[in-house]
Amino acid sequence: MDDRKFLETVRRVVRTEAAALGTLANTMDQSIVDAVNLILSIQGCVIVSGMGKSGNIARKFAATLSSTGITSVFVSTPKREPLGLLHIHNCLRAGLG
Repeated sequence: MDDRKFLETVRRVVRTEAAALGTLANTMDQSIVDAVNLILSIQGCVIVSGMGKSGNIARKFAATLSSTGITSVFVSTPKREPLGLLHIHNCLRAGLG
């Protein structure tokens, strides 16, 4: 691919992503505020779970929360042993995606 075609492709991708973000911004409502407030109010650990593609998203979400100082852990859906982590001060979010 020559430089000109590559640059055209990159610009098209950026425009497509920008349009998607604009659409996302227009769909946000009180539910995102409620979700953030719930996460910030948790005194324990945020536990996220999933498998397959939703598991990949959940794992990344848990890592993002951890990187911001919010204690979180990913639990694979089929594994039941870690459910001992559940406690009154924890929040479980299953099936991200």
